Amino acid sequence: MKFVFLGQNVLGGYALRVLIAHKILPMLVVTRMENGYPNEVKICCEQHMIPFTMVNNLNKANDLISQITSLQPDLIFCCAWSHRIKHPLLDIPRLGWVNLHPSYLPFYRGPRPIEWQLINGEMIIGCTAHFMTEAFDAGAILAQDKFSIVSEDDGGTLRKKCGSLLGCLAINCIDILDKEPDFLGIPQDETQATYAPPRENVQILDCTASALKIVNTIRALSPYPCAIVEWNKIRLGIAKAEITTQVANPPMIGALKKDENNRLLLGTSDYYVRILALRIGNEIVDDYSTFVETLI
Repeated sequence: MKFVFLGQNVLGGYALRVLIAHKILPMLVVTRMENGYPNEVKICCEQHMIPFTMVNNLNKANDLISQITSLQPDLIFCCAWSHRIKHPLLDIPRLGWVNLHPSYLPFYRGPRPIEWQLINGEMIIGCTAHFMTEAFDAGAILAQDKFSIVSEDDGGTLRKKCGSLLGCLAINCIDILDKEPDFLGIPQDETQATYAPPRENVQILDCTASALKIVNTIRALSPYPCAIVEWNKIRLGIAKAEITTQVANPPMIGALKKDENNRLLLGTSDYYVRILALRIGNEIVDDYSTFVETLI
């Protein structure tokens, strides 16, 4: 089965690593241009000497489109791509494009499903491989699987776990379509579809929410971009937090104070949340006492 892999960042990188570990190698890998954040797809390709090219918007990259067309791939896998793929690109592979999406579709369609599953307190997270159409995450399903979210999970750990599972689903898709190339997948139930809105909607914490909602949001946005608390004209990026048993009185909702161990406590609508780590610049800092000693 000849295929091209299109992906980026942690999710795409971990999916690609599973394919490589099983000696299932793409003809070509396409990933994003450098933007200051590590790109696991690029790193993986360099480590395994796999040909790759970098692009901002594939729909406008005519030379690259011609190159992919000339390869005559059977499939193109897409994982964590930021632009909608349109016709005639969708018509290139013989068997179609397969999107690798980190939710149990039709639930949590959209660009940030991992974060929203954590924010909403889900206990199970799913992954789906489905045929791509011009509508986001709406194509017929080829393979799905689920696993449990544990208390230690955050956005970072779940990207790695989902990426690995999506790599396994990609292998399943190759097996399925190798045996039954005319398989059209299982249509999604549109009446069950839900959507994951932009994570920017919740990055600045609304401290009138419950402590549980606040901690789930912090988990979801860690290790990057991290949730932000605004207080007394300061902005702090919070990477890790826990719920305390200390009740927060209404005047302290959204306010910060220190506990006996010089840790910051954030008031919410019910309990204080203890801040265990901050994002300071590009680093996650557990011992932040020196940094905040002048704030409170």
